[in-house]
Amino acid sequence: MVTDGEDAAIVRALVDLGHRLGKTIVAEGVEDEKTLDLLTDWGCDTAQGYHLCRPGPSDQITSWLLTSPFGCANGSSSQATEPIPRPKSVPA
Repeated sequence: MVTDGEDAAIVRALVDLGHRLGKTIVAEGVEDEKTLDLLTDWGCDTAQGYHLCRPGPSDQITSWLLTSPFGCANGSSSQATEPIPRPKSVPA
C-alpha cells in the first residue's frame, strides 16, 4: 500500500466509505510505521498486525492485553474515539 498508489487509493476510499456507513474501521495486517501513519492520516479507527504485536503463547497474549495500550488496558470499546495508539517497541 505504501509503494502502490492504486492500493492506497482503494484503502483510503474504503475507509471513507465505511465511515459514511457509520462503521468502525479496522485495518488488518499492519506491518510497518509508514502504513500505520497513512491509515491514521486517513482516519482508520483501529489496527492490528505485526507492527503492533506479534503472535505468541496465550499466557503472554493475555498479559499483553491487560497491560498494553493496544489491548484492554486502554479502555477501548467498539467505538473508537482516540487515534490509533503507537507502539513503543514491538516484541520479538
